[in-house]
Amino acid sequence: MHIEKYGVVLVRMALEDMEIVRAWRNDSDIMKCMFSQKIIGKEEQLAWFSRIDNEENYYFMINYGGQPVGQVSLSKIDQEKNCAESGILTYGQYQGRGLAQKAMLALLDFAFYELQLVFVTALVRADNMRAQKFHMALGYKEIARYGNVAIFAVVESNYQAKKKDILGGVV
Repeated sequence: MHIEKYGVVLVRMALEDMEIVRAWRNDSDIMKCMFSQKIIGKEEQLAWFSRIDNEENYYFMINYGGQPVGQVSLSKIDQEKNCAESGILTYGQYQGRGLAQKAMLALLDFAFYELQLVFVTALVRADNMRAQKFHMALGYKEIARYGNVAIFAVVESNYQAKKKDILGGVV
């Protein structure tokens, strides 16, 4: 499965992507933004992939210019409540170029218009102001805070309004 929108291509994550994802996840700059600060081993990464490679989770590699630049996901999809949790990671030199925003636009389009979800959440470290601002720019609102976890949620109408602003009125 792949989604091509907004100048990026989201390709369903595969087993052969695990080493690059693990390398990104273990990078010290990325790790400091994660809830778990421990180094992930190869076996642990493979075990994680076997748990998330199913219909309750959509993990995508973000490709730009034919290169993998990050990973974006909808996980813990609950068909009864019509919700899911989003996540994103972009790597090093690809950060700050708007690629994460483009990837999230494509992901949220998929969530709201293909999967027909009612809302999407995101768990963000409370000390990660950059990630909080990123999510708010997409229409997410903080709904709770527990210790070092800020919980954000977005509904389609808030997303649509922000998407219109991001795309200059073209939706």
